[in-house]
This record gives sequence, structure tokens and C-alpha cells, in this order.
Amino acid sequence: MPSNEPRQASRKTFAWLFQSGVRTAARDGDSSWRIKGSGVSDPCEYAEKTKAVVAFLESVGIPVKRSGTSGFCAADTHSLDADFLDGGLWAETGNYIGGEKGAWINGKRAALFVALGLGLRVTEALRERYSLPQATLAELLSEAGNAVGL
Repeated sequence: MPSNEPRQASRKTFAWLFQSGVRTAARDGDSSWRIKGSGVSDPCEYAEKTKAVVAFLESVGIPVKRSGTSGFCAADTHSLDADFLDGGLWAETGNYIGGEKGAWINGKRAALFVALGLGLRVTEALRERYSLPQATLAELLSEAGNAVGL
């Protein structure tokens, strides 16, 4: 489990992880952020940033459910699902035609938690622009841990 101590300020920002202006997803269009580079045809975790998010979530004890299908005459699909804070991680990728492939973080507290957990810089201007809470990583970690029984 990571330390509750503040992480070193990173050169990487919130925008390193999330696509600018892309905040729509099937689950919660008002507070969803698409993970950059997540629209792969392979398993979800083949995307570097999605893999980093999953590794962080699992390191703090948040379970990530993996599922998928494959078949001789059917397209391969891969999905991830993790519920935490005010939303969670949702991803669907595969070699299917039609429909959007990618990974999203749903929920403002969840997006902030992931960004801070990955050591990304979250500026005051960004918090104001997206109405992100003023919570710290330690506060969000405690809240997320309590919700999953840690």
C-alpha cells in the first residue's frame, strides 16, 4: 500500500492522463474523463496509461474486475470495471467493429484520486475549471479504503 505522505510534485499533469475535452462516456457524461491512448484492440491493460491506473488501484486494495469474450466467429472483447468513490474505472476494448473502445474514469473525486495517486500535478486552475474537490490524496485514500472495507 502506498504511503499517505504527499508525493513529489510531478512534471506530468492531469492532461497527461486524460484527453482534453473528452468527458463523455456511456455511464456518466457529466463527470467522465477518457484515458489517453486507451482505445486499443487488445486487452485494456495493453494501453500504458490504463495499465498504470489499474496498478495504482490494485496497490491500494481496490478490486478491478476483468472480463471478456472470444470466439471463432465472434469478436474478442475485453473489459475492466472498478467501483470507487463517486464513480470508478470502466473500460471496453477489443477487435470489434463499431462502438467506442477505451477506458474512462467516472466521477470527479475518482478522477482526482487517480491523478493524485499517479503523482500527477493538479493545479488550482484545473480544479476550478472542472469543479474538482479540494481533497488530498490521503483524504481520498481513506474514503476509498473505507468504502471497500480496507
